[in-house]
Amino acid sequence: MNDDAYQIEIDSQLFHRLCEALEKQSPDVEATSSLDGMSGGFKFSDEFPCQFKNDEEALFPCISLLRTLWAYRQSLVMRQPRIELANWWEVVLKLAPHWPGFLPERTSSEMLELALQCEAGAIRLTEDLDKLDNDLEQERRRAMGQPHEI
Repeated sequence: MNDDAYQIEIDSQLFHRLCEALEKQSPDVEATSSLDGMSGGFKFSDEFPCQFKNDEEALFPCISLLRTLWAYRQSLVMRQPRIELANWWEVVLKLAPHWPGFLPERTSSEMLELALQCEAGAIRLTEDLDKLDNDLEQERRRAMGQPHEI
């Protein structure tokens, strides 16, 4: 996981805009959890501010920031804090303390089983992507008449 949150500057207007949107997110008791394959962590359906879905300037920075937060939360639950992500977590926690992702029940050891499932899912995803890459490379070699690797 890249630790620069899509190269957002913490003191930038965009970062503060993203934090304002996170702060306005309301917890949903019906929120569902899932794996975010890029961060390796779990996410909940009520944690993404939908207003950025069509905002070209903010969409990718928002996703990157969330992935940074999800990766750090995963590391906290696994009791292996990723110090390179801690500053992002602390700053967003100060600016958006009511973001549903900071709910105590989502950051506590109660989430360990989900975190372990996500870790296993991330490993499977990586293995599947490696296999796909290998299969595509072998197909490319066959198409070019080159011998394939064993």
